[in-house]
Amino acid sequence: MKTPDTASALQQIARPARDILVRSAADDTRTDERYAAWGEALEHFSQGGEPVTAEQAEIAEFLELLAGSSVTDPVEDDGCQDTYDSAESDLEYEVENPVSPPGGYWSRYQAAAVASPGPPADHAAAYIDHSSSEVLSHLAEPTRPDAWRSRGLVVGYAGSGKTHAFTALAAKAMDAGYRLVIVVGGPQNIQRIQIQQTLDAHLVDGEEDPILRITTAKHDYQGTEDDRQLWKFGRRDPALPLNAAYNLQHTAPRLLAVKRNASVLGRLVRDLTVHGAGLSEVPALVIDDEPDPWSAVNTLRPGRARPVTSELVAQLLELLPRSQYVNYAWTPFARSLLDPTGKGALFPADYIVRLPKPDSYLGANEVSGGNAHVTRVWRDGSMSGDDDSSLRQALDMFVLTGAVKLFRQATSRDY
Repeated sequence: MKTPDTASALQQIARPARDILVRSAADDTRTDERYAAWGEALEHFSQGGEPVTAEQAEIAEFLELLAGSSVTDPVEDDGCQDTYDSAESDLEYEVENPVSPPGGYWSRYQAAAVASPGPPADHAAAYIDHSSSEVLSHLAEPTRPDAWRSRGLVVGYAGSGKTHAFTALAAKAMDAGYRLVIVVGGPQNIQRIQIQQTLDAHLVDGEEDPILRITTAKHDYQGTEDDRQLWKFGRRDPALPLNAAYNLQHTAPRLLAVKRNASVLGRLVRDLTVHGAGLSEVPALVIDDEPDPWSAVNTLRPGRARPVTSELVAQLLELLPRSQYVNYAWTPFARSLLDPTGKGALFPADYIVRLPKPDSYLGANEVSGGNAHVTRVWRDGSMSGDDDSSLRQALDMFVLTGAVKLFRQATSRDY
């Protein structure tokens, strides 16, 4: 049990001030006399000592003024309420206790998922929770002082709910403090629209929501004046960097889903280039949804190591020093692995996560046990119009195989 702290007000304020001074001196390799005098004074005060010299009295007076101001009031950090294990790694969150403040975006995602059509599935919700936390654990902490990029690949099962998986990751990342989420979808409009609709349905709560949607279901990124205005990130406290916890709390997240198209990505890269300096402190999550990996191979141009759209995504990441790139694919033959040297900007040099198969997953083996009975329904001119025996046989097989599936489901826990 912790004993009551009977330290004086000067001693209490000197302790954190000493720690800050030590860290800043280590970062900047400061060794001048003024730093040394402050270090000695703070060490003296933190041990319960009183001012002895005139210089110590001056420092003590400043500390007392600081203690009486609002500068030292504790800040409630909505994005960092879990424990952070710095002993294990200075880059990762605790997987078992992800960042999820009450009323945050992850809570909103869960509520929207429960309200979605279809029967509720606790095991599916637990799977999404665990898998998104697994990926979140590899992302950099948004408030870390130095900028750090990560590049990763997440491989799941085809048709296992990849869009919901990275939407859940986006929700937890925004709760953690990420303030720019970019999802790069497929090359077709319908692919981008489906992603946008899922993001809107699970993350955005009405028109008054603080999330700034740079794209909508009807509006891909156009680079208009209204679009460009959203790249201006203001600070509540100009004395602190944007990625400080206090400023992140008062900064609206930006959310956009863009089509994998050279014109669209080119406009995005152009506008980010203009605001480059203002984006250096923005924690950004870039999700690459890969519905068709083979298109990447077929669109290579002579003399190019990768498709032009991949080059634009790479440029996008370079413009965001705090970007975390996560490529979601259903095959290890992903775009980010096309560079055999492993030096490409999209190469998953930091991690590869293999998501386990969901309990409710229905693939070829689950549906047919690895084999399927195929019956032909046919009719030609030599047959009588009343001869529908092949159709009846097909319907019989459909009913019987369906009954076998239901029987398996009722009698086998592994089905």
